Amino acid sequence: MAETEQSPDWEVIGPASAFDEQMVTWAIDTFKKNLEVLNSGLQRLVTFNTTLLGGSIFLLHEKPIKGPFQILATLFFLISLAVAFWGSMPYESPEVSLFSPPRIAKKKEEAMRWKQNILWFAGASMGLGFLTFLIGFVVHALRET
Repeated sequence: MAETEQSPDWEVIGPASAFDEQMVTWAIDTFKKNLEVLNSGLQRLVTFNTTLLGGSIFLLHEKPIKGPFQILATLFFLISLAVAFWGSMPYESPEVSLFSPPRIAKKKEEAMRWKQNILWFAGASMGLGFLTFLIGFVVHALRET
């Protein structure tokens, strides 16, 4: 049987460049701040949920839109909330050596790309919710006249 060769944890040969040192420092700082980032994301979601709760109470009482528009708008807002919550979690990836600047840089790029996609999707879902609400409001207003 042939043994599979694994790459070593230490990839830096010779003196470390300024970039290598920066990547190692960034990886250590990121590792230390994961809990802080998670708490910050959860605090923002509490604020956002409070706003959505107030808006939901208004929608239930005033009924500025009816039927499928109300359901669809609420669904888009809930999808946005769920995706934003998921995106606020720390980026999970297989272990990367804290002393491998090229791997750290690659994982940092992956995390940034993933978080940007999540942010875009959550924002688009929220925008669709507002658009659905606006269309439902106009349709309701036209039916009332």
